[in-house]
Amino acid sequence: AVCFSPDGRFLATGAQDLCIKLWDNGTWKVLVTIMAHNNFVTAVAFDAKGLKMLSGGEDHTIRVWRLPMRVGHRSPPVEVVRIQNIPTTVLACDFTEAGTRVVGVLSGRQVYVWHATEGTPMCWWEFLPFDPDHYSNALWRTALLSLTDALSAVIVTDGAGNTFTLCLVGLNPDKDRQLQ
Repeated sequence: AVCFSPDGRFLATGAQDLCIKLWDNGTWKVLVTIMAHNNFVTAVAFDAKGLKMLSGGEDHTIRVWRLPMRVGHRSPPVEVVRIQNIPTTVLACDFTEAGTRVVGVLSGRQVYVWHATEGTPMCWWEFLPFDPDHYSNALWRTALLSLTDALSAVIVTDGAGNTFTLCLVGLNPDKDRQLQ
């Protein structure tokens, strides 16, 4: 997993060592290493202002990190929210533009949306391919998306370049808030 900060100063990486590394883009030196997950780190992302960072993993969690003013070994990012009990591996995650929601693409072909400061689920979509026998989960692995803060649609592009628009058709607040 790899992502540049919005200002281009930092590069975040996540890998099989269960860690997130923040690199200085000017010197290519590791500024800080964070033991972040209990299994492979599969996704990293920054918010639009570069003040927060997300990491997702095969441990079925997404973590929200607050970044310090000066990133370094003496001032590492601080975990502020842990989203747990995610049903499958997190393949990709990101903040919405306003940073109020966290969006995750899961290996089970679902897209979940959580409240960014509380970690509570807001809704989820499940992607059902037209021909499931000929569609590989590997294509879903590089998916990521854009989402309006009004939760009206999500656009997902898979590893084969196919783009899917999932539109909010109905929301049932009395049940599990699954989109119909």
